[in-house]
Amino acid sequence: MCLRASAVVAASCASSGSRPALSQFGVQPGPPPSKGVLLGNSLYRESRNGISLPLHHRPPLLQPSDDPAVEYFLEPRMLEARDHEGFWLRLVDVAAALKGRGWTTDGEISITVRADRLAPWNAGSYRVNVSSGTADVTPCPTTTDVEISVKALASLYTGRRSARELSAWGLLTGDADAVRRADNLFATQHAPHCPDHF
Repeated sequence: MCLRASAVVAASCASSGSRPALSQFGVQPGPPPSKGVLLGNSLYRESRNGISLPLHHRPPLLQPSDDPAVEYFLEPRMLEARDHEGFWLRLVDVAAALKGRGWTTDGEISITVRADRLAPWNAGSYRVNVSSGTADVTPCPTTTDVEISVKALASLYTGRRSARELSAWGLLTGDADAVRRADNLFATQHAPHCPDHF
């Protein structure tokens, strides 16, 4: 997903199709034995595809929430995974941000953004019409499909949260059909991820 700097304030963000090589984190390919092997003082756990991780050396695996890497380890709990905050994102120009976002699905939805104390110009209603990966964003004077805060919209915008989740938590209002269409339109191929601390 590409985000325009003029529309989005974020120190860094990434949602690319590529992932860093595991060798950058001290993970080396090895023969695929059927169980863990004790080598000296180092316990190695080997995965089905031959990736070995020495557990005495636990490098930080800065992985996105949808990375399947942990599914390949025999004992993923021994990695002592921790959830750290990643990047911060705030839409400072909703119309420009929606227009500049990457889209993978065609469709149309109208959105009301609730009052925004820090950027009051964001409050209003927008009609988003996506065709061939490009969005046409126009003011919407009529009743809209969904209503959302600018904070919740940032989560939907990046693909971090689905419209269904936001609706279940009371952060997005709209009927079942509108929530389904919002989910389809804002869906992303990968979860948002920022591998850098800044």
